Amino acid sequence: MVGGPALAEAMAPSISVSGYFAHDTHFASQDLEEDTGPVSHFVDSEVFFNFGGELDNGIKIGGRVELEALQAGDQIDETRLDLSGAWGMVRLGMSNSGRYGASWSVAGPNVAQGVSSGIQTEWLNFADLGIGGGAFFRQPMGSAHTDISNDDPAISYFSPRFNGFQFTATHRPTVRGGGSGGQNIGFANEMSDYTNAVDGSVQYAGDVGGISVTLMAGAASASASDGPGMCGEDDYQAVNGGIRLNAQGFSVGGILTDVDDEQRCGSGTAMHIGASYGQGPWAISVTAHDGDHAQSAADGEAELSVWAVGARYTLGGGVRLVASFQDAEISNEAGESNSGQALSAGIAVSF
Repeated sequence: MVGGPALAEAMAPSISVSGYFAHDTHFASQDLEEDTGPVSHFVDSEVFFNFGGELDNGIKIGGRVELEALQAGDQIDETRLDLSGAWGMVRLGMSNSGRYGASWSVAGPNVAQGVSSGIQTEWLNFADLGIGGGAFFRQPMGSAHTDISNDDPAISYFSPRFNGFQFTATHRPTVRGGGSGGQNIGFANEMSDYTNAVDGSVQYAGDVGGISVTLMAGAASASASDGPGMCGEDDYQAVNGGIRLNAQGFSVGGILTDVDDEQRCGSGTAMHIGASYGQGPWAISVTAHDGDHAQSAADGEAELSVWAVGARYTLGGGVRLVASFQDAEISNEAGESNSGQALSAGIAVSF
């Protein structure tokens, strides 16, 4: 391999393995039971292969390949290479945008099963309302943390932090949003794909009067295809912003997002707020999410409202017990709806 031995000698690379395993049990009751049992188990697990080293000129090289433990159709989640120095960091490969990552820094604090992450797909019946599961992830009905794609190939830049401020920018020439970080999707099909997606954010993190303050604002755009969209032909536009405050074990925060995604009928708005308190191994939280989604011309708009209370107990390094009570209601434009409650308990292990 050209340059292989020389590069290996210069970097003195290291390789490590990390990841997580989570198991949740849901005890649910809902209006649209449709012969569904009241108890379900769900597992989520990934293994991360991390590598890194430093060149003689001080440039650091790192990266990660994320192996899904449960997804036969999307076995590799993200795969990326990071180049960093005093000038900031450039990220190459298949990963979420810098704005998407920054949005989690102002998420409503949550210590157990989330309300702005699509976990309702594990227990809430939405298929009988004609609502697709994709509307829950990175789209405003189910999540305030939106991204035009999932892990389509991209180049992202993360600036150094100046007086508490950091800027990010991401570019994708082709957007398909298939969700697999293990695929090269190639050149855009200008009759069906969004193209030239640009995504940016600014984040502030600092201390004000003894209170830790994090602020975030971001925007994204992409050019619509030349073909007819399902719900329109306008370019993609998205904006979001939020705040989180932390002091003496208390944390409160929230994020708002607005998405115009007519090409794929994904337009909508979302709000996620929460508060938590923790001391020692214990933590508790209260969170709420409200979002809507254009769905498709046939299905009409869908809406989801969720609130939850949660608790967490840390047994030891990387091992946590979690439990929550969730109340959710989902509806479509035809006036059909489903509401339900779930008591969830689980264990999460990070390694």
